[in-house]
Amino acid sequence: MSVLVKKARSAALALAMAGVAFMVAPISPAAASPTNCSIIAHPILPAYGRAAHCTSGTGEFRIVIRCSNGYNGGPDFYYYGEWVRPGDYSMTACLTGAAGGFYRSSYIAKRG
Repeated sequence: MSVLVKKARSAALALAMAGVAFMVAPISPAAASPTNCSIIAHPILPAYGRAAHCTSGTGEFRIVIRCSNGYNGGPDFYYYGEWVRPGDYSMTACLTGAAGGFYRSSYIAKRG
């Protein structure tokens, strides 16, 4: 067998083994996130804010609310609650005054 054929076989074998190692490598699971989440009125400022609560899962979550300055139809402002773990509450409220104070909408942001 020629040296060239031996080198070609060695290269093919190395590539095949690398492919097998890649195919059997474990695939990491997707990052988990908080579940069973709900948005409720802020316990102290229900007209101006919201609270988020998740009861299970892993990772962290926080409430994000959109407020606006309703006096002149100005821009929207976003306020963010603290990042917390399931079982806790994340709360925030619209600031009153010239910066805006009218609650518009909210959502729960999650991170694994």
